[in-house]
Amino acid sequence: MGRIAVRAVGGAVAVVTLLCIAPAEVWAKKGIGWVGLSRNAKVEGVWGSNTYVQEDPKKPKLEGTQLWVNFEGGHLAKVSPLGNVGGIEFGAMLGYDGTWSDTERLALAGGFAYNFQVGFPFTLFHQFSGGTEVLQLAVAPGFGLDNLHAYLYLKAKAAYLLTDGITAEAAWTWWPGPTSLAMERDVGFNIASTKGSVYIGRSNDTAIEIFGEYLWGEEETEKPGAPVSGDPKAFAGKNPFTQTTRRACCTNLRLGVGLAF
Repeated sequence: MGRIAVRAVGGAVAVVTLLCIAPAEVWAKKGIGWVGLSRNAKVEGVWGSNTYVQEDPKKPKLEGTQLWVNFEGGHLAKVSPLGNVGGIEFGAMLGYDGTWSDTERLALAGGFAYNFQVGFPFTLFHQFSGGTEVLQLAVAPGFGLDNLHAYLYLKAKAAYLLTDGITAEAAWTWWPGPTSLAMERDVGFNIASTKGSVYIGRSNDTAIEIFGEYLWGEEETEKPGAPVSGDPKAFAGKNPFTQTTRRACCTNLRLGVGLAF
């Protein structure tokens, strides 16, 4: 699984980089925002409540709390002759993770945790009213690393300007299991999340963000005899999603407030 994950990361970076190329004069101008329409960065304080269901059904469900500080930034080029293209995003989360108390699990038992990611967003649609952007639909493939695993992700996001002072944003993110490489044992995580945010503040000014996010995940392991971590040539032409087995294991509810600018 490790070799496949590394090759997938390299291939995705190469393909998406080509998709995101825009004329130099486009990049030289102030970009349309990726975070909350015309905003390009935000800082969040996050509280999370996690659960983990153990493989042995007789064992109790493990629970814990997260406290994070999250920073996200991004830039989208203006609509160019090539279409709605161009962008980069990055994020960093640092904090305390008391998710699982079982020392055999991957998560830290009440310790330091981190998450770093880089993505390449490009817009699918813009709508303007009176020169102000009121609707933005975008997607962003990317990759990252946290205290549990290295991964690829795919994000879809929609932002809408409800009034001059209130913006609503919805995001869906998927971390595919076959591209996940865990740090301590041969297991991956197939994870998805939904996030809803409300920004209170004028569209071209600093705003307060209030949000909620729910994540659910599965542990993913290779089927006996699957060639994922063996000879890479034996894996050629095979669907990676059919070479693994999954077990629902994790949920995570996150709530927080932030400042977008």
